[in-house]
Parts: sequence; structure tokens; C-alpha cells
Amino acid sequence: MRFLTAATLLMITAVLGQAGTLNFSYNTGSVIFAGTMTGTLQGDNNTFVVSSFGPFTVGGAAGPSLGIVDSVDHSVFGVTQVPTVSLDGSYMDFVACSTITCSDNGVLGFASGNMFAAVVTHVPFQLGSDDLGGSSAFNASNWSASVAGDAPEPGTLTLGFAAAAFATALSRRKRLARQ
Repeated sequence: MRFLTAATLLMITAVLGQAGTLNFSYNTGSVIFAGTMTGTLQGDNNTFVVSSFGPFTVGGAAGPSLGIVDSVDHSVFGVTQVPTVSLDGSYMDFVACSTITCSDNGVLGFASGNMFAAVVTHVPFQLGSDDLGGSSAFNASNWSASVAGDAPEPGTLTLGFAAAAFATALSRRKRLARQ
């Protein structure tokens, strides 16, 4: 019975996804944004639901703290969504802000594959004399992301499930042999 419970928990974990850290970079053509996002890699091994953001760099220098994480669709259009990015850049629905209203000078967002495609930046950071505020079209080929940490590969989950099923079968066989 214990093995069956372990196998069930393993399958639920596989469906829900695995926690991890996403390392990203995006090159706007004039500056590179790079940093980390914490969240959950989904079962498709491409979709990453973001729960926290940072630290990040702007052109190699430390960026400001942007502790509020939201969906672009939610913050702009009021549509109920969770902040999500894809490793391949095919779907981006993420914004990080320094305030809950995203109305001050601290905003970094990526949107693509939803209602519009854009990179939204208004970072209170000077690079020479240029303010990094504005928006531009999102280009997936300028996006690079990989998951590090505790997110196992799908093959690891399959192997774990197979091991749990084997242990359950072995336990059942021993129990039947004793009777």
C-alpha cells in the first residue's frame, strides 16, 4: 500500500510540474536583460509558471528590485492569467514591477503569443545618458532560457514511476506467496 501511495504522489507531481529556477537573457538590440525567475516547469517541459523574479542585470549592471510578478494579460487587460514564459519564447505573459500597480519607474515585461507581442521596459537605471524606458516588438530569437535546480527531466519521472510500479508488484507477489 505504501508503494502505491508513493506511485500516486509521483504521478501527481509529474502532472503539476517541478519547481526550479529559470535563467534567462533577452537582447533588445541595444541592451541585454539577464537574470532569474523562480517557479514551476510544467509537464510539457517548455512552459514555466513564474512565482518570483530576480535578481537581474541590465547591460551587465545590477537592475532594481522588481518584486511584484504578474501576467501582462492580467495587469493590462484584467484577464485572469498566471505569469508564464516559455523556454523557447513562443509564449510570454510576464511582467515584474516594483509596485502593485506597475505605475512607477520599475517595470520589465515580456508578451508574445497572447493579445500582443512586446517587450515593455521602464527601468530606473541610466546606461550612459539613455533611459531604458519604452517598448518594442518581442522577438523570440533574442530570448534565451534554461531551467536549473530541482526540475527533473521527464525521463527521470518516467523511471521513478516505473520503479514504484515494480516495487508495488514485487510487494504484492511476496504477499501472495506467503498466503
